[in-house]
Amino acid sequence: MDITKQTETPLKVHPNAETVSLHYILANDNGPTVSFIGEHLTTVSCQHPKAKSWTEMSGYRSLDGLYIVKTTRLHLSGSVEEVIYETVSTFTSAEKMAVRMGLNRLTSKLFKGMGIDHLSLE
Repeated sequence: MDITKQTETPLKVHPNAETVSLHYILANDNGPTVSFIGEHLTTVSCQHPKAKSWTEMSGYRSLDGLYIVKTTRLHLSGSVEEVIYETVSTFTSAEKMAVRMGLNRLTSKLFKGMGIDHLSLE
């Protein structure tokens, strides 16, 4: 069940950005639901046009500086997208995120969308 949501309140402006931060609640099949106030930075996916299954990754940054990545594996059943699993990982730095997640086509797109120069992390 996907319970990812953005609450309308509380709204806060991130001190180092001109964007509005929202309260996120992310479902996590491998542990407790993750709740934080921050920004959604990007969502990327890797899907071949004829594939019935694919992975999406969403990157967030919390107000307290954590990097948060939600990974969702999806499957197309007829015309309905079904969630196979959802996991949420938190990282204290971009470097730790790159080491744990590794560098591949999908994570490279994720890092770029999050404004992280992954080449400097290698």
